[in-house]
Amino acid sequence: MNRVEVVRPAEVEIHTIPGGSRVKRFLTPDKDGSGFILGLATIDAGADHEIKVTLQGKDEAYYMLKGKLSLMCSQRELEAKEGDVVLFRSGKRYKVTNIGNEPAILLYVICPSLK
Repeated sequence: MNRVEVVRPAEVEIHTIPGGSRVKRFLTPDKDGSGFILGLATIDAGADHEIKVTLQGKDEAYYMLKGKLSLMCSQRELEAKEGDVVLFRSGKRYKVTNIGNEPAILLYVICPSLK
């Protein structure tokens, strides 16, 4: 494993998720041996996704680059917009809905739990 790697986003495959989302996974354990996942997600206007449960022992963080999302977690609804950072703790079920008029774009990291 190299100590330094350069990933060129234009060369990373786009994964389409049913319901109106696309994901590019820049770093994953199977690609680089790291303990975290780093990617870019685009969620179309009006699209929503229910995440059954965050990965066990892993936390997820979003950095909102563009757009507006409604986040439902543990019967609590929050709104995230451009510039916000969102943290989901390990083992939580949540739903993400794009409530804006344009695609929402976010950088996401999934890493070992910070607890």
